Amino acid sequence: MFAVFLADIVGISIVAGVSPLDVLAAYPEIVALAPGETAIAYVFGLIGASYGGYKLWQARRAQLVPPPSPAPSTQGSSSMLGASQVTRGAHDVTLETAVPTSNPHRVRAYYTAMTGRAEVFIDDQFVAKTRVWGAKKEVAVPLSDTAQQLSVRFRGTMAPEIDVLLDGALIATT
Repeated sequence: MFAVFLADIVGISIVAGVSPLDVLAAYPEIVALAPGETAIAYVFGLIGASYGGYKLWQARRAQLVPPPSPAPSTQGSSSMLGASQVTRGAHDVTLETAVPTSNPHRVRAYYTAMTGRAEVFIDDQFVAKTRVWGAKKEVAVPLSDTAQQLSVRFRGTMAPEIDVLLDGALIATT
């Protein structure tokens, strides 16, 4: 909007052959002479500013802290049972843990409280993505090779926390 105002001042000063300060001093009278032309410029300026604000909002939503790169898959390794790894930032947390089923799986859950984005990976394969609106959200995660129910609970609006549950029993937490 300032650019529209500045362009109006400079344009009038060039056409009239006077200094921009003279145009600035007489700007209210100049606008009163042709309010429609001035309104059109400001309407288009407002449309441009709104579009720019929308694009910045979209860019901010897209600019999320990426989850840590996946570790090499260790599917089938019995040494990964009971092992959990937590990576914590100021507004985000990542939990990697083993799921003790008949065919062990590695679960990696990522949550950032800043945007509410939450993602779940099983054996380095993406399985769920959601937004956490409010204090907590629980996501059911399918396990194709077992009848057991795995769920990941994301909670916390300021300090993010992640719980991994197998058949309702807590197996890992941050």
